[in-house]
Amino acid sequence: MREQGYLEGHKDFAMFPEAYEWMIEQMKKRIAHCAMENYPIWLWQRRPNRNEKALARKGERWVILKLDIPENQILWSSFDVWHAILNNSPITYAENEWDNFKKKGFPQKEVIQTWEQLFNYQWLANRPFDWAGDYQKH
Repeated sequence: MREQGYLEGHKDFAMFPEAYEWMIEQMKKRIAHCAMENYPIWLWQRRPNRNEKALARKGERWVILKLDIPENQILWSSFDVWHAILNNSPITYAENEWDNFKKKGFPQKEVIQTWEQLFNYQWLANRPFDWAGDYQKH
C-alpha cells in the first residue's frame, strides 16, 4: 500500500477464493458500474476498540483505516451469515430446512441458490430465535 499509494484486494491473498468469486459476481449484479478489476476488500462498519485483544497481539504493528466510501459503492452483507457461504453451507430459515438439505446430501446447486439470502436482511431478522439467535444484534 505504501508503494502504490492505495489499497487493493488480490486473489493471491483470498483465503476462500470460490466464495470471493461468488461475492464478486454479486457485486457486479448489485452495484451499478462495478468493474471489479481487483479482488474486493472486506470491511466491518464499526468503531474499533483499540484495546480489543482480537484485533492485534501485543507487539504486532497494525493499522486502523478510516475510509470514506460512497454508500452506492458498498455491498452490505451479514458478517455472521457470510460464514455459511465460506463453509459451503446453505443459508436456511429454520432447522427443518437445514435437515432437508442434510437428507439430500447438501446438493451444491441448491445450496448456492440459498446464498442470495445473505442480502435479505428482513428475512434474516425474521428467522426463529432458536435457530438464528438474535440477528438484530449483529
